[in-house]
Amino acid sequence: MADKFYRAVIVLLFLSMMGVILGMTSPGLADTDLDVVGTGMHAPVIATEALVYLVLLVRLCTRPQHYLRAASRMVTLLPLLAICLLSALWASNASLSLRHTIALIITCLVGVILGADFEVPEIVRLFSIATTIHIALIAVFFVVSRHSLYSPSDPLSLKGLTTHKNVFGFTMALAVIAYVTVPFRRFSMLRWPLTAIAFGLLLLSRSSGSLVSTLGALAVVPFLFAMRFRGIQRIPLLIASGLTALVVGVGVISNEEMLPGLFSKDATLTGRTELWSLIRVAIDHHPWLGYGFDSFWQGLHGDSLNIILGVGWLVPTAHNGYYDLMLGIGYVGLLCFLPAFFQMLARALRYLNNEPSSARYFPIAFIGFWLIYNLNESALITRSGIPFLLFVSMSASLAVHCSRNAVLGEEAALGYPDNLTNVGQAPGLIPLRGGSRHDGYVSS
Repeated sequence: MADKFYRAVIVLLFLSMMGVILGMTSPGLADTDLDVVGTGMHAPVIATEALVYLVLLVRLCTRPQHYLRAASRMVTLLPLLAICLLSALWASNASLSLRHTIALIITCLVGVILGADFEVPEIVRLFSIATTIHIALIAVFFVVSRHSLYSPSDPLSLKGLTTHKNVFGFTMALAVIAYVTVPFRRFSMLRWPLTAIAFGLLLLSRSSGSLVSTLGALAVVPFLFAMRFRGIQRIPLLIASGLTALVVGVGVISNEEMLPGLFSKDATLTGRTELWSLIRVAIDHHPWLGYGFDSFWQGLHGDSLNIILGVGWLVPTAHNGYYDLMLGIGYVGLLCFLPAFFQMLARALRYLNNEPSSARYFPIAFIGFWLIYNLNESALITRSGIPFLLFVSMSASLAVHCSRNAVLGEEAALGYPDNLTNVGQAPGLIPLRGGSRHDGYVSS
């Protein structure tokens, strides 16, 4: 019963991060409303997050050694967190930078807790459950309050129970990848219908960045599938995958002028090209250390005012995760981020060869999706967003559980099967009887 409650809390966390709690209690809000972009307090969201963090704090206090071991495998995050914390010293708004850094540290801590408690497929399944609840709520609101599901600034774009169509598009895009790659533990017959529904909702959101990112991430899967084979079997698969990618690439390049219209964008990507040219100038003024973590965009205050006056509209972010990283912590920050990124990539590649189910494709597909998505939106290093939380939690999970599985495999190879019930067993994991999973464990 306690375990089911804990899983429900994590699902609630994902729903809150998607904006569903706010959208369900205050339907029709958009991220251009002052009630959203201002400092207004939303009681349902605060209550939800208070419950989530209270439960996580209790778990952290009751099993500190368990989570400390997981945190010790994430030391590559320390340089990034350190530079973000130090950036308050030179930020134009030191208190803002410090508050956002503390929120980033909390996100990392939550990610480590999730990674220590759950294996990657289970983390993805919890996200899928939250997305499925969101889809079900959309069906309800479509009957009782259809107009609240559409963007006020673009009545043809579906925003669901979020505050912006791009947020909704991101959620549905990630849901498509999750449904496709990670098999359901129960109700497996719903997997592909839900994939189709999520993809349809992604199209209805008219979020071009999310759509392109999804197609790009799924295009990586054939290459990953080919890498599972050895010797001569791999060659024809790699050739076929390469030719397919080449054909798609040539088609994109030869019809480049048609792409903005195809994805409901103008030639300037809805003003982004002009915005980015001004941002590059701002980066050149503070290239090495930036303007302070997540403190550049202050509306009509600070350095962001010059860019807002230049483009003529209220800019909330750079609409590019890499530019926002450079604005915040500069080239030094980028160098601090790379160790954590490459460590996650290396763990995902190892997981590709060790995990027998199709869930092995999700970490690499997520990385591909995340990298492409940040070309058009800002979701690289976020203080309270799902992308960075998933990045940290999956990296921690791959470090903790794959290491344990390696130990178990060595014990089994040495002929000590009885040790499988004890070696490396962490709280929250129970041994399986019957070998339904290769690692002998499943989250309790």
